[in-house]
Amino acid sequence: AEARGDWTAADTAYQEFLTIARDLADRADTPQAARDLAAALNNLGRIAQARGDWTAADTAYQEFLTIARDLADRVDTPQAARDLAAALDNLGRVAEHAGRTEEALRLQRERLNVLRPLADAFPDLVSPAELDETDALIVRLHEQTSP
Repeated sequence: AEARGDWTAADTAYQEFLTIARDLADRADTPQAARDLAAALNNLGRIAQARGDWTAADTAYQEFLTIARDLADRVDTPQAARDLAAALDNLGRVAEHAGRTEEALRLQRERLNVLRPLADAFPDLVSPAELDETDALIVRLHEQTSP
């Protein structure tokens, strides 16, 4: 549904996924259950953003970030760090769209702080172009916040 641009059907499917993932995370306190819940929230945020519902995207991405932070603390894996970087980026872009430039800047800086060591240890997970794009975004946001 998402690939076809059918946002209503995609939202319905991801809401069902979220319900199942929440139930599983409540019953099985495992990193995988938490990651599935985070993925459901990320998907819902992406659909909301595509539909232009920035408030719903913000809500989904906020919870995604909370879970991603917890997972990064619980399991020190490259995937947990990658998920945390994605959550920071998504929420940073929503903050920027909402005019919360200082918050967007803070989130993107934190994202870069997650990506740099990940790129050093696992260069196949983070491209130099991604680091450059994040640097450029931070510079642009900084310029917007400077008087």
